[in-house]
Amino acid sequence: MREAQQTLSLHGSNTGKEKANIVQCPSHIRYYLRVVPMRLMAQTHLALALLVSPLLGGNPPGRFDVRGKVEISESGQISRFPRFATVAIYATSSPYTATTQTDLSGSFRFKNVPEGNYTLDAFGRRGQARFLFQVNAEAAEKSGTVKLKVPLRIRPGQLVQHLKKRFEVSVNQLSVPPKAYQDYQAAEKRVQKEDFDGAIEKLEHAVSIAPQFAAAWSRLGIISFYQNRLEKAESYFRQGLENSPNTIEFQFRLAQILLAQKRPQEALEWSHAAVKLRPEDAASRSQLGMNFWELRDYENAVLHLNEAKRLDPAHFSGPQLALARIYIARKDIPSAMREVKEFVANHPDSGEAEELQQWLEKAQASQRH
Repeated sequence: MREAQQTLSLHGSNTGKEKANIVQCPSHIRYYLRVVPMRLMAQTHLALALLVSPLLGGNPPGRFDVRGKVEISESGQISRFPRFATVAIYATSSPYTATTQTDLSGSFRFKNVPEGNYTLDAFGRRGQARFLFQVNAEAAEKSGTVKLKVPLRIRPGQLVQHLKKRFEVSVNQLSVPPKAYQDYQAAEKRVQKEDFDGAIEKLEHAVSIAPQFAAAWSRLGIISFYQNRLEKAESYFRQGLENSPNTIEFQFRLAQILLAQKRPQEALEWSHAAVKLRPEDAASRSQLGMNFWELRDYENAVLHLNEAKRLDPAHFSGPQLALARIYIARKDIPSAMREVKEFVANHPDSGEAEELQQWLEKAQASQRH
């Protein structure tokens, strides 16, 4: 079985418990609200039907159009389309991102998306969705389209908190001047053209005039991470934390960078801090569990990975695979098989599903002998 990978996406900006002010937001703040990645929360039952359309003539080689529709369903039935939901995609192996809005029917489109694996975030007034998908020629049907229907859980009783976390802006971020946001937008355009050095130049200018600009510090760290400049990424996240100490983004990211540098003991402090700021966040719980796994503290690893599963059984980080690795280390193959089955059931379209299913069949055969 392929070892489970720590795939906690380095894209995102989950703000902490800073005092909010959402009255009379200027246009550059509204842009910030639209592009800052969305959190894993929801109220009704949300389903996303994603259509990934490959090149038929207009796109450069190795790039594709991504089309889809965001649908709201209640009690398993499609009831209506959300108006003007935000949809963002993040590459899992590069800094590439793109953000758009749905139309009145819930439809959206991304053009010229590079081939690769992506995380998609959708955020509307009635809920949020997040999942992994692939953009490549192999994913296409004969018609030239890949169709992925992903019904997601919506936790009841969370609408007020969902809307609050979507629309509130910290006083700190309201003080960011328009010029810094212009630099941020220019940097994102350069990222989409794979001009990462140019993007860094724009972002560094943004934080030079607005050190409190959390999203810009985060983007600097993310780009540096994918350039394998881990020490530089760590520096950016630490500077972001210094200027926005109550932002979960930097604690979460700093732990990731330290884990990537094989420094799990140092990472543990920040993994704990992220969970303390938001104990109901599945990503933070999953990362804390993986942090304990790296320290070979299997008891605490199982505790937090199971909590991540409780919060979101289909979470993109795949806590089931981390649990399976622990059970294999303990020679508890039946428990490992149970976790792998659960992962495959929750991620039937993942790139690992077929290989994991083959492992399951071999494991089941060995258990019979």
